[in-house]
Amino acid sequence: MKTKKLDFPSSEIEEKIGYSFKNKDLLEQAFTRKSYSEENPETENNELLEFIGDSIIGFLVVKQLSIYYTVDRYAHIPDKIKPLLEIPDQHFFECELDEAELSELKIKLVQRSSLAKSSERRELEKYLRMGAGDVINEIQNQDSVKEDLFEALVGAVAIDSNWDMTTLEELVLRLLDFDAILEFDDNDEEDYEGLLSNWFKKTGRDLTFNNAAPICKNLKFAVSVDLGFKMLNYHASGYGMTEKGARRMAAKRAISFIRKTNDRTAAIIKAVGMPDPNRAVNQLQELYQKKMIPAPKYTFSQSKNAQSGNPEWGCSCIIEGLHDDTSEFICASKIEAKKAVAYDTLLYLMGTDTMPLFFNNITKIEYIDKENIENE
Repeated sequence: MKTKKLDFPSSEIEEKIGYSFKNKDLLEQAFTRKSYSEENPETENNELLEFIGDSIIGFLVVKQLSIYYTVDRYAHIPDKIKPLLEIPDQHFFECELDEAELSELKIKLVQRSSLAKSSERRELEKYLRMGAGDVINEIQNQDSVKEDLFEALVGAVAIDSNWDMTTLEELVLRLLDFDAILEFDDNDEEDYEGLLSNWFKKTGRDLTFNNAAPICKNLKFAVSVDLGFKMLNYHASGYGMTEKGARRMAAKRAISFIRKTNDRTAAIIKAVGMPDPNRAVNQLQELYQKKMIPAPKYTFSQSKNAQSGNPEWGCSCIIEGLHDDTSEFICASKIEAKKAVAYDTLLYLMGTDTMPLFFNNITKIEYIDKENIENE
């Protein structure tokens, strides 16, 4: 059975997508299902165009994510002041998001529901050329079919424009509504700000978003949330094209961290193992490298034992926002003093104040004399 070929509304579709085809046959092919071409051998289906479009969309989405979330360390400096500063010529690529977060956003942007909604917003599915069986089953309403159509359309533009990346990028960003998906995430209905507000109330505090300096290109708003001592990661940052978007990102990151590390003792053990007096310095450093705590800062002082006259070393440790204990440990060597205070700090972070007697010849005193101090 042959389906009747109708005049194809090329100009109507071109107006909706914002691109005019030089080769109108390519536009028709993008809207031609395999079921139609099987009934009409003189036509070509859109499956190869889908393959091309899928690859292009993935590439352009990764490019845009890297642009949006690239760290600009000098973004907060007014342009008129920049020439007066000695800004290094070398600039390495840095991104506000890690690999897992970028992968999550990429999946969100190219997933079936996002591409299907992009086709649906312009009612492109109603122009599909389908075989009789597809028409009866109304497959044009399936998300998978709308996704295929979106990809095929991008593939057709790629061929028609002779792979002009500027044209393709403008098309994909226009059709995909990149900003809206990143900012408000239509596929994620959780009220992260509300959840975070409730969490703060349980801790006896109110949720407060603090303004921060924007460090990402294209994202002009930046906020942070201080989670307090009970969470190892003491703040969560958010960036966005609007303040609402920045607050949403910060709240989502905070909730994600809270869910993963609700028990900070378990979080420490999972990250670096049980506190070990001989490995404590390295364990604290590992927590810092994994971005669970700010950098530990050690302060040393040297004195002589009043009775024996032997040299002694004092060491204290401060972790900004988490541990500002002013006591120090006095040992016969710098290494032992540092190990002792690092171990005590680990126990403190886990909510334990008891210092097991794993060290010999150690004295814990209140740190008063600040002369002859050196920092490492």
